[in-house]
Amino acid sequence: MGALFSRRRGSAGLLMLMLLSACNKSDKPAVAERVAPSAAADAGKASAALARAPNPVSDAGSAADAGSAADAGPPLQFVGVVRGVVKLAKGAKLPLAPAPLSHGVTPPSVAPCPPVDLADQRIITLAKQTGGLSPVHVALTGMTAVPQRAPAVHEVFLDACRLRPTLVGALRGDTLRVTNRSKSAMIPTLPGDKFMRGMMSGETRDALIDRTQTTISCSFGSYCGETLVVATSHPLFAVTSSEGFFTIENVPLDQDLTIHAWTRLFDVSSEKFRLSADKREAMIELTLRPLPPKPAPPADKPGAHPAPAKKPVNPEERTPNLGPAYQ
Repeated sequence: MGALFSRRRGSAGLLMLMLLSACNKSDKPAVAERVAPSAAADAGKASAALARAPNPVSDAGSAADAGSAADAGPPLQFVGVVRGVVKLAKGAKLPLAPAPLSHGVTPPSVAPCPPVDLADQRIITLAKQTGGLSPVHVALTGMTAVPQRAPAVHEVFLDACRLRPTLVGALRGDTLRVTNRSKSAMIPTLPGDKFMRGMMSGETRDALIDRTQTTISCSFGSYCGETLVVATSHPLFAVTSSEGFFTIENVPLDQDLTIHAWTRLFDVSSEKFRLSADKREAMIELTLRPLPPKPAPPADKPGAHPAPAKKPVNPEERTPNLGPAYQ
């Protein structure tokens, strides 16, 4: 009887071990092992399909950008160069500037400054060998875009009580730097000045150039001549050398442009040109013709009332013709 109970208890233990073994096998992720590869494959196919599918937002923006770029055409290339010379028209005589006057009389010159004479009326020179005029402002118009450059400093000096050079070409936003190298103090009027300020010998002052034209002169104290500052809104300009030559670099290609030459006492001279990849340089000769002299005011008749005194002219309004390049 004891033996029978022992065999039954052993059979029950064996049965229990078999059931536990079956439960452990059923707990293993056998189904997951069979399903996971299929799910991964399906996920990969879905990602590929999504990548191929059109994106209504990004694709529309890309199409618009491509369309704008196509409409704008190729970007401009600022690699052209224009060289040339400015000459006096045949048969014309080199004009003189009007005699300097201050309140109707010759302006004073305090020693050691030299007195005002005919040399102060010769503001334009003619080179004998080249026939070129100096100083003349040369500038381009007609560009749809222009190269950029950092602001620059343009130096003007008071030498022997006279401003030199008499013409400065600049870009708006540049700086004008005036240095008094004369032996005596001078009182030049700089851009932005609201009151007169003297400059001792060796002193330097800076001023912002923000107008198309500015005239630097000494309206009080000893006479010091004039410097005309012509400022454009782009860097495609030049001032002729003492021989009348000029060079303008970084000119855009494939643009219908116009070059203008102008200085005080003369009318504007203009010429059209176009540069391309096959022709990156141009040689241009411009001719200036003096403006006709202004007629003298009529003399008062005996017994007539004297004409009323005219309002003093602003130095920046004295130039008769700004020219199309300076509007």
